[in-house]
Amino acid sequence: MRISALLVAAALLVAGIGCGAQQGAERGNERAAPEPAAPSADPKAPLALPARAGSLPSGVYASRVFAPGFELTLDRGWSVFAPEQPRLVGLAFGDAERLLGIVNPARVVDPSKSFLDDDDTLEDALLPVPDDLATWIVDHPRLRAGVPRSTRVAGVPATVVDYRTTRAYAAPGCPGRCVLLLAADPSSVQVSVEGDVNRLYILKIRGQTIVISALAPRRQFKAFAAEVARVIKFLRFVPER
Repeated sequence: MRISALLVAAALLVAGIGCGAQQGAERGNERAAPEPAAPSADPKAPLALPARAGSLPSGVYASRVFAPGFELTLDRGWSVFAPEQPRLVGLAFGDAERLLGIVNPARVVDPSKSFLDDDDTLEDALLPVPDDLATWIVDHPRLRAGVPRSTRVAGVPATVVDYRTTRAYAAPGCPGRCVLLLAADPSSVQVSVEGDVNRLYILKIRGQTIVISALAPRRQFKAFAAEVARVIKFLRFVPER
């Protein structure tokens, strides 16, 4: 399989052509010192999300390049795992096994592809994002999903669906066996790792499908889901500038 990308094990993100998953995991575990917040004339203005991996002080943060723009409130224990890009950002809580991602997918990955054949390419496997992404997840032949539930996120209707990966495959750079799911772009792909529990919040913001992904090992998922719920409670998408 000819995939050259950083598979970040977040039921979430793969970012950066030519990088390996171990590099991403090492960055998540290094606990780099917090990057100084971008200066602001308004002391009450949200802090900008740092442009590199590292721990974050508690506070209110705003995206700088992700579209649509958002603000979120983080308590202690969070860090940047995958620095912000126009269509994705990845955060970790406590360690690199409990991950939260916000993704604006441009494509989905064909479920029939296993990427075990050298002739398979990621580019050939990308499909348009379906209008009903929750149903696509439920019907995915490599996942075992629960019944989708309705909720609200940032004041708009959203769908929540939990799932586990049941028919994973080995992919270069993937930590263990996984399934490639959503592509922010051809070099940035969300993956689902075998053995982890995943929760997706799927919503529409100004006509764009936004996916908030939470992933953790099974034994840690319940507590992590509560942390994610606190973040989502105060998440808001800001008007276009």
